Amino acid sequence: MFVAGLAAVLAFALAPARPSVAQGLADDYFVAAFGDPMDFSNPEDLVINTNEAMFTGNAANKSISGGQLHFDSVGATTFDPVWAGSAAGIPHGREGGRVPIDTSRYGRLVIRMNAPEGVAAAATWFSCREQTQACQGGTAFTTHAGWNTYDLPLSNTMGLPTAWSGAMVGLRLILNGTGHFDVDWIRLAPAGSGDVQEIVGGPTVDLVPTGKLDYATAGGNAWDMDGPGDVRQLSGLRAGATFSGNMVSACTVGTASGQFPGLVMSLPAGPIDANRFTTFTFEYSYDGAFSTRPVAVGGRFARVFWTDSTGRHPTNSIALYPNEHIVSVRLDDPAAVFQGVEAGTGKKAGKPWGGTVNEFRINPNDAKDSLCFRIGRVWLTADEPAGAALTPIAAPPTTSASAKATVKVASKTTKRVVKTTKKKTTTRKR
Repeated sequence: MFVAGLAAVLAFALAPARPSVAQGLADDYFVAAFGDPMDFSNPEDLVINTNEAMFTGNAANKSISGGQLHFDSVGATTFDPVWAGSAAGIPHGREGGRVPIDTSRYGRLVIRMNAPEGVAAAATWFSCREQTQACQGGTAFTTHAGWNTYDLPLSNTMGLPTAWSGAMVGLRLILNGTGHFDVDWIRLAPAGSGDVQEIVGGPTVDLVPTGKLDYATAGGNAWDMDGPGDVRQLSGLRAGATFSGNMVSACTVGTASGQFPGLVMSLPAGPIDANRFTTFTFEYSYDGAFSTRPVAVGGRFARVFWTDSTGRHPTNSIALYPNEHIVSVRLDDPAAVFQGVEAGTGKKAGKPWGGTVNEFRINPNDAKDSLCFRIGRVWLTADEPAGAALTPIAAPPTTSASAKATVKVASKTTKRVVKTTKKKTTTRKR
């Protein structure tokens, strides 16, 4: 999903960005959208261990340390401060597809960056999650050697189709040079006068649904992975699952074998009222590399399969970013409806989440290669407080023909996922 004709994009007459002027510290897209400034004080700020659309293969020695992003560039390097997300996935986390940029509110991109020399550069944006040139706009600028603050008015100066207007789901930086770069902070601020500076610390957003009515908790057996009783069936695994430290650990055989790994969750309160319980949240980690390609080797995408009286229905994919260890999606989001052809059945599912769910299954990896993963706490919550009454549905759950293997428990212990902590604040990150 790279820009077509990158050299042409950067071939415009470039001018230095204007000096940083006017702006208070409070109004920033990253803080407003995600509760966390783009200050590179924690790994959640940016996905760096990928060589695809979020960070191109022309960058080497990528790291986040000391409150800065570091990388070496050979030729044109791009990275996305606002990643649009997978066009076929459910928007979540820090994806611009979940929280689009309101261009009527934010009109300036301010970057504090160390560059090796003056090179052609550009900030480009996308109004579509496919990130094609047809929905792209951009503004060009020139870097200078050493540390500088670049304050870019976001007006379309590059002859691309899309003006800075309406809602934008992606924002990309292009650096057409060779050498070492450091980025201290990035802000998306309102247009106007006032000095723009780094936001130090800032609030954080905890994705754990504290205080919400949770299906399994209200049913008397929270999906906290404290033992095999939380999972009714497992399939597509190389060996038995290990339950340790409120986490289940296992390795998949890969979908190239024709087996799709799945955890069929126990239903302590009977069938699920899907009109009421709509938000799916879970803790995870996995081994190996990350990729944005859901069906290729290296793809890291999860999926939910749910069963009602009409059969089994998959959701769209859920990208599992390696710099975050908890994900939360709305299953009743129209973008969650699967639009493709379900593997093994040849049918289009495409059914919205709702009604009575008799089976709830988590597929932790839809890639062709094998994968070792860990899943911690799982929630399925309603938009109601935790004390709300749970009214069980009388119909008994059905047994799926898609997962026949019984749960095997191994004795191996597994270290729990380590949560990250902000360098500039003591607030705990999830």
